[in-house]
Amino acid sequence: MTTRLHRLLPEGVKKTRVFLPDTWMKVLKPEKNEHLPKYMVKFAVSPEMNADDVREYLKKIYQLPVREVRLEIRQGKMIRHFDEYKEPSRMAGEFGKVIDKQPDETVAYVTMRKDFNFEFPELFPEITFEREMKQLKRLQQSVDKANELAETQWHRKGIPAWNS
Repeated sequence: MTTRLHRLLPEGVKKTRVFLPDTWMKVLKPEKNEHLPKYMVKFAVSPEMNADDVREYLKKIYQLPVREVRLEIRQGKMIRHFDEYKEPSRMAGEFGKVIDKQPDETVAYVTMRKDFNFEFPELFPEITFEREMKQLKRLQQSVDKANELAETQWHRKGIPAWNS
């Protein structure tokens, strides 16, 4: 699962080792048109991982009750750069336009036990409209105060008020 080798230590030397795998997983929020049951979680995983790796990763490291793992490999989008080459060349691609491809994505749909409920954590709660308006009003008042001060001290342009 990892390509890194740990450093060999002489016998008798006790040192804690940290395991850092080459693979990664990221929890994805389901899209609006995607209705997943409460016991199903969507992950973006590293392309090198297969279903067994995902299952073992979640079971052994996070002790999650994994029942089934399904992988979906999504093809990356094709991007055409129209202004890259003005004249056609052999490196320019189809019809003289440069074409790039974004890397493929691997998405894992993990089914847990039926009694497992997963709710996507709300990391950044919504700022209420009233709170935002209060902040805007305070900012506007401070700008007005600064403008009044600048008008009263027109002969001291560019000199801060604390330097009087």
